Amino acid sequence: MWFILKCSTSKADKKLIEKNLKVLDALQKSYFIDKVWAAWGDLIDSRDYLGNTLYDIQDIIKEAEWYHLGTTTRWGNPRHPLYLKRDSLLPFGARVVRVHY
Repeated sequence: MWFILKCSTSKADKKLIEKNLKVLDALQKSYFIDKVWAAWGDLIDSRDYLGNTLYDIQDIIKEAEWYHLGTTTRWGNPRHPLYLKRDSLLPFGARVVRVHY
């Protein structure tokens, strides 16, 4: 079973972040998440709340293996899927699929 969670917004919305963290905590307690695909890109370096939220996520998902696809950015961050090849394959078998609407 796979869950895809977008844990950020274009601005720091504390209520939404807290809600997302509660959902993640409930999923972790119910399903024990053991693999995480990291794909935040360099934007995390310019928005403090994203880095703080990542620490909160790491506190919830303590024992997971973290993966990224391809090389990291020049700043060492895992690449955002927008900048990955369409046919990229994740280390645990799922494909990157873009849905446009």
